[in-house]
Amino acid sequence: MYKNLIKPFLFLLDPEKAHHFSVSSFRVILKIPILAQIVKAMLAYEHPKLEKELWGIRFPNPIGLAAGFDKDGKYFNTMASLGFGFIEIGTVTPKPQDGKTAQIGRQKTAHCWRQYWKKQGDAQ
Repeated sequence: MYKNLIKPFLFLLDPEKAHHFSVSSFRVILKIPILAQIVKAMLAYEHPKLEKELWGIRFPNPIGLAAGFDKDGKYFNTMASLGFGFIEIGTVTPKPQDGKTAQIGRQKTAHCWRQYWKKQGDAQ
């Protein structure tokens, strides 16, 4: 279902809109108790060998969600249902901050690839 229906639909959307659509949909699904239980049963996995304790904090597993996914800390509880061992929400500021533009991202990616090829001896 995901591969043939959901993924093609999401790839038609702007990445930011696809992100918000996905998280909002997931949020609605988790408000229905039986669906929330099914999602947790399917996605959450606990095993003693996965547990870690660092700095006096117990983590149920070593897989975490990076801060860039939930820049504003709006989806903390929703994402916790996915079984992550920890969730980083980043820095919350009193006023919205400008993000990096797509152009900067493309320039950085091109620069990184050029550096990689230089190191390989195939500079272009």
